[in-house]
Amino acid sequence: LMRIFYLSTALEDDDFNYLESKASKKPNPAGQNFHAKLLVALSDFSPVYAYSLIPNLENVLPEASLEKSKSLLWRYLEPMEGKIGRFLNQGRLIGKTILSEHSDLNENDILLYDSLNLSLAKAARFLKRKKACKTVAILTDDPQNITGAARFYVKQCLSLSASCNGYFALTEGLYNLFSKNGAPHLVKMGLMEELEKQESPIHAPYMYYGGALFVKDGTKALLDAYQSVRPNLDLVLSGHGAHQEECRKAAIENPRIHFLGQISKKEHYAYLQNASLLLNPRIFRKSLDKVSVPSKLLEYLASGVPILSTYSTPIFASFGNSINLLNNHGEDPTPALKSFFREYISEEGKLIGIVENHSAKELMAQNGVAKVASDLTSFCASLTSK
Repeated sequence: LMRIFYLSTALEDDDFNYLESKASKKPNPAGQNFHAKLLVALSDFSPVYAYSLIPNLENVLPEASLEKSKSLLWRYLEPMEGKIGRFLNQGRLIGKTILSEHSDLNENDILLYDSLNLSLAKAARFLKRKKACKTVAILTDDPQNITGAARFYVKQCLSLSASCNGYFALTEGLYNLFSKNGAPHLVKMGLMEELEKQESPIHAPYMYYGGALFVKDGTKALLDAYQSVRPNLDLVLSGHGAHQEECRKAAIENPRIHFLGQISKKEHYAYLQNASLLLNPRIFRKSLDKVSVPSKLLEYLASGVPILSTYSTPIFASFGNSINLLNNHGEDPTPALKSFFREYISEEGKLIGIVENHSAKELMAQNGVAKVASDLTSFCASLTSK
């Protein structure tokens, strides 16, 4: 019987929200959303033993074992103190912890792991060498795209996952970047869940941006364009990042700008579902486009709400007929945003002549969480038969 051992930093949503509310250094919600959804969904098709390295060093959450169902056991592991100790020993320690609880690990077991975490990649490599388990690296991003990533980290990240038994990637570009052995791979551009319809958090019509708040994500361009044109639609922003203080200041200066900070997934979905227009002004970069699928754009598509976005090759290839293209040719998107606000938003605050979003059903059929989990389970099973 194939078992899946899932190594990540994902927590139960309630635990993640608690950690986020108490920690001075906020955990990253992007990896949380992806891995937490996937590991739970996989347990509908195979026994899953999830091992999560708590993504915080402040002892806000203790180590714990959670028996979520007969097919899902979820363990939280405390990270080691000290950078050197973590780098040298943490991966082996995680591997030994798993071995102590599952001494019967064998070649029919699958080790799915987050390739962006060096300790988890080392743990997977350790267990593969000890017990001949099959390793499958989960490729969600190019490590070079991570803000502040050191060259040494990037090199280690790519090296540790260069020779896995299989790969689960968001793009072909990511597979080509990581895999050096031509191992089998499965590509899915994202992981979507059905959204329960929620009431609108605010009554005035508004545009919404939810995600990372950095210049490269178009946050500065969006604020500059909105403040310049002042369209007759409120602007709601949520998320965290280097540009969040500017968002806060803009909201103080202009009562039509609402800055929420980092909010829960449920709140995010409520704002997303009830917006008049969803915004993704991320600056287009050719190197990024090869390896990245903007997860926020997939969330936007799943909502059925109209979208304004810069270009993304994989998403526009499949769903471009449901997106209004913000055509900035990889440069500063501020002028394109100004033009859109002037031409497509009336003085009464109505959207004029825009492309409607009709791709929610098609997106769910291809990338719904249950569909992806089923396909990934079949992919893993094919590796154990070789």
